[in-house]
Amino acid sequence: MASEFVKDKVIWTKTMNLNLAKFLEDKPHIWDTKHPRFSHIGLRDETFAEFASQYHDLSWQAVKDRWTNIRSTFGFYMRKIIARKASGRVGLLTYI
Repeated sequence: MASEFVKDKVIWTKTMNLNLAKFLEDKPHIWDTKHPRFSHIGLRDETFAEFASQYHDLSWQAVKDRWTNIRSTFGFYMRKIIARKASGRVGLLTYI
């Protein structure tokens, strides 16, 4: 059972992350919550599978998980920036 999880372990490079962002840039049904097809899970999974097919070792689930991580991290830092501006503390954020 544990070997199944190891198989899906993917080391994402900066280039792969950028390629994923560029690929999804013109696919608003993935990132735009107001898009009419945003909640169409089948279409979303097909889009992740399309990107995964460009790389031999990727599953669509690995691509979906990575996009979820990127989107969540971006949201976290945006909320942090907005909170800093609202409190009057402007300046650079420290990234760890």
